[in-house]
Amino acid sequence: MKGRPLLHPALSVAAATLSLLLAACGGTGSTTSSPSSDGGEVLVGLTDAEGDFLRYEVDVEALELTRADGTAVETIPLDTRVDFAQLTDLTEFVTAATVPDGTYVAARLTLDYTNALIEVEGDDGSALQAVAVGEDGTPLDTLELDVTLDNANHLVVVPGTPAMLTLDFDLSANHEVDLSTSPPTVTVQPTLHAAVEPDPSKIHRVRGLLGSVDEETGTFRVLRPPFRSPRRPVRSIAVATSESTEFQVNGVSASGAEGLALLAEASADPAVAVVVRGSLDGETGTFRASEVLAGSSAPGGEHDGMIGVVVARDDTSFTVRGTALDRSMGALFLGEDVTVTWTDDVVVTRALDPNGAYSPTDVSVGQRVRVLGTYSDDGEMPAFQAKRIRLLVTRIAGTVNDVQEGEVRLALEHIEGRRPDAFDFTGTGSTPEEDADPTDYQVSTGGLSLDAVAAGAPVRAFGFMTPFGQAPPDFEAMTVADYSEATARLRVRWTQGSGAEISVAETGLTLDLSDAGALRHVFRGGIATELAAEPAPTVAPENPERGLFVIHRRGEPTEVYGRYADFADALGAGLAGGGHVAFLSGLGTFDSETQALTARRIFVRLR
Repeated sequence: MKGRPLLHPALSVAAATLSLLLAACGGTGSTTSSPSSDGGEVLVGLTDAEGDFLRYEVDVEALELTRADGTAVETIPLDTRVDFAQLTDLTEFVTAATVPDGTYVAARLTLDYTNALIEVEGDDGSALQAVAVGEDGTPLDTLELDVTLDNANHLVVVPGTPAMLTLDFDLSANHEVDLSTSPPTVTVQPTLHAAVEPDPSKIHRVRGLLGSVDEETGTFRVLRPPFRSPRRPVRSIAVATSESTEFQVNGVSASGAEGLALLAEASADPAVAVVVRGSLDGETGTFRASEVLAGSSAPGGEHDGMIGVVVARDDTSFTVRGTALDRSMGALFLGEDVTVTWTDDVVVTRALDPNGAYSPTDVSVGQRVRVLGTYSDDGEMPAFQAKRIRLLVTRIAGTVNDVQEGEVRLALEHIEGRRPDAFDFTGTGSTPEEDADPTDYQVSTGGLSLDAVAAGAPVRAFGFMTPFGQAPPDFEAMTVADYSEATARLRVRWTQGSGAEISVAETGLTLDLSDAGALRHVFRGGIATELAAEPAPTVAPENPERGLFVIHRRGEPTEVYGRYADFADALGAGLAGGGHVAFLSGLGTFDSETQALTARRIFVRLR
C-alpha cells in the first residue's frame, strides 16, 4: 500500500532520521527538477531514536526537497538499505547531492518495505521476524513520508553557508508491536518532524571509496558512487583529520600525520574501501574524523566484515548476534547467530588504543566487535574465520545497586540494546562462582568521579568487557553517565476496553494506570523505570505556547499543534466524544518523586 500522511503545515512527528547538510550556491529550478550544476552540496544522513526493535531494515528509495516557491528538487535517489535500529547512537551519511539555493520548506522521504527485515525481541529474549502493516492491516510496500517545516525553522540555503536539516524518526511512538500474532505484526503509523540543527551527541559515519588525499591540509575525500543512474556524477564528502585521528590502513595502525600518509599511499588504488567515524561541526559543516578504516582494514573491502555483539564463547570460538555483514562482493544482513573462530596469526586491536597489545582472550561475553575475515554458511550455523578482530566501545545500561570507590554495581538492563538473558556469561569469571551476574554487574570506574551517582539511579556506561575468564570486575568503564536528570521518554499503553485513561486540564494531563498494559515506563538513556499507580503520573507542557503536541486517530489525518491549549481542547473533545487513549508518549524532564514529566513533546494515539 502507499501511505502519505496528512500533516499540519507547521510541524510533524517521525519514523526516520536524516541529516541534510546543505552548502549552497546559486541556481533556480523548474517546477520539478534535478539539482542544478551550480547548486549547493547536500549530504544525506540517516539516524534514529531508540525503539523496540532489534532490526528495522528497509530500502530508502528517494528524497525530495521542496522550496518555498514550489520547486520540487529531487536529490540523488538513495536506493540503499538501512537498518534504523542500529542507528540510535549514529548518524550515517549515505549519499551526496546538489540542490539550488533558496528556502526549503518541506521534504519527502520514500521507503520501500517490500523486502523489509524487521525483528523484535520475544518474551524469551529470542529474535522474532515481524511483518510491517499499515493502519488498515495490509502489508506495506512503498511508503511516502512528508514533512513540512514550521516558519521558524525553514531550511535556508545560501552561497557559501552550510546548513543542516535533521528529521527525527521515533520508532516507539509510531509503531505498535503485536506479539500475539504469528508472525508478530508491526503497525506502522509514521509521521515526520524536523529541526534545523545537528545532534552533537551522536557519532557520524560515512562509507565509500577513498578519493584524493591532501597531506598538507590534513584532509581527504570519500567517494559516494551514484545510485541507479550511471549518468549521474560521482559525489564525494570532504573529511578533516587531526593528530588524534586513528587510522587502520591495510592492517597497519597509526595516528595523525603518520596515518594520513598511509592513507595517501593506499589511494594509488582506485577501489579502496573506506569507513570514517567522527563528528560534525554544525557551524562550518566540516566532517572531522576520529577513526578511519581503509583497504583490507575496512569491512566490505578485501575481506568480509561483520559487526555484532558476543553472546557466548569458549576457549576456541565465540558467538556473535545482531550481525550486520558487509561482504567483499556486496551486502548481506543476517538474522541468526554466527560462530567466529580464528588462527594463531589473528590480529586483535581495540578502539581508542592504537598501540595496545591484545589477543582473542580480550574478547568476552557482551563485547561489541568488528571482525574481518571469511564468512561461510553450510546450511547449519553460519561461520566466520577471523583474520582481524576489533574490540569496539560497548554500551551497557542499568540501575545502580551500590556505589563504592572505583566501582559501580548495576542491575543490568541491557548490553547494546539486548536484555541480559540473551547472553551466556559462563566462563567470564576467574572461577565459576565469579562469572558475571547481570543482577549485580560489577563495573570498574577507575578514577571517574562518582559523586553524583546514587543507588537507584539509571546509568549508562561506555567501555570494554573484562577479558574472558578474568572477571571481576565485569566491565571497564571509560565513562559513566547518570541519566536521572537526562531527557526522559514516558510511554504508556492502555489495554483494549480500558476505562478512563487520562484527564485533561489547562495545566496538563493526569494519567490513570488502572487499565494500563505492561508498557508503563519512563526511559532515560534507554533505562526503563516502571511508573507506579500513585502518585498519579502527570504530563505538563514545558512551554504551553510552543511545543509539539500530536493527536493521532487510526485512519484519520494526524493533528499537530504548537500550543498546548489547542491540543488540550481537541483531546478533551475527542475523549468526550467516546474516544479512548490507546498510547501516550512524552519527551522532557522527569521528577521521580512526584512522577511528573515536564514535556516539550506529547503524542497521544486514540482508539
